Amino acid sequence: MRLSGLSRCPEVLPTPLSRALLAAGLLTIVGGGAMASTPAVVTGSVLLLFLFSRAILFLKAEKQVIATFHLKRHCDNLIVRQYGIITVTLSADLDQPHSSLISIHDMPGPGFEVPDNPVFDVGETSELTYRIQARARGTISFHGATLEMSDRFFSTAIIFTRPEDCMPEVQVQPRGSPVVLNGESLGYGESTSRRLISSSGTMVRSFREYMPGDDPRQIDWKITAKTKRLTIREAYAQAGEIPVVVLDMPLDFTIAEQLIGFAAGAAEDSLKLSHSVSLLAIAGGNVIRFLPDERQASRLLAAIRDLPPTARWNQFYHYLSETDSRRVKLSLPAGSPLHTWYDAVIQNRGIPSFEAECIRAFARTKGTAVLLFSAADGDTSHLGMVARAARRIGLSVHLRIPAHSAVSIRPGAFPIDTIEVI
Repeated sequence: MRLSGLSRCPEVLPTPLSRALLAAGLLTIVGGGAMASTPAVVTGSVLLLFLFSRAILFLKAEKQVIATFHLKRHCDNLIVRQYGIITVTLSADLDQPHSSLISIHDMPGPGFEVPDNPVFDVGETSELTYRIQARARGTISFHGATLEMSDRFFSTAIIFTRPEDCMPEVQVQPRGSPVVLNGESLGYGESTSRRLISSSGTMVRSFREYMPGDDPRQIDWKITAKTKRLTIREAYAQAGEIPVVVLDMPLDFTIAEQLIGFAAGAAEDSLKLSHSVSLLAIAGGNVIRFLPDERQASRLLAAIRDLPPTARWNQFYHYLSETDSRRVKLSLPAGSPLHTWYDAVIQNRGIPSFEAECIRAFARTKGTAVLLFSAADGDTSHLGMVARAARRIGLSVHLRIPAHSAVSIRPGAFPIDTIEVI
């Protein structure tokens, strides 16, 4: 498969007929040479020359298609609500070579859900109409289109990812409206906006003396040591914020219990302030539990407390982010083999399967922020994937880590908004 933006030789695949002719030609030449039969050698050579000429003709036809290909994609609505349906009409202008079959596969982005594989044959119909559902929020676009070309002897696939092949962009508005609490302004006149008190908030609102029934996890021990009184730390998040609790299960049982406790507390407190909370439990680069938009505190807490063993099912490789790839590329001499290789990697890189799975999970929730609880031990490349998946659909990311892990997190390593030690 060849990307149209790369300047390298196309990958042309032979059909079964070509393979048979190639095998027949080689065997005829070898057998004729062994038996000193000149007609057999000539016959085998003619077969090979015929295949070579067909390959040249196919490459010329492919260049003709690439030079004349123009994709037309029309969406009936470019501004929709989340989970809205969009009707897409796809057509293409190109010079189709004689005796070649051409089909076009549309490639919607990860924010779209496609029920069927959108593909149409250029020779049989002039356009393709199909429907997609907008799952992610924000601005989402198409990945381009794949053109498959074949004749009796060869076939190839060309991916068109030019800017014009990825248009149009669709604006997806969040589903529903933020929850309005009693005492908040509805937009008429001036009123003090109420903040939501949450132990998983991003900023400290105030401190107060401990009262019976308060969560011991909210005790600020530094202030308590200074004042000689048990002091509670109150934090807040923005009104209407709905969190998605992401719990990264570590290998150490003691740390796992600590993270589970903090995640359960954050989820329980958030349920008191919003209609629903979502839970995504992961172990490295594996999703082990997903609970979207849960409204029952008992079910949510049971899902957190009853997580399976924390052993990671496979050794997750270190994924090199695009930023790191570009940094390595710039450090290499221009024109060197490694520089060329990294340039090809950057242009051909796709979304890792774990990151795509997180995108699909976040798109199914009503969340507006991600609370990521992790020990940040071992390979942390999966944390970057979680953060990038959240950013792709417009969610803020707040990392919560134990004190011993704070020294291992490099500032700017992940696209996150805040880091808080728990």
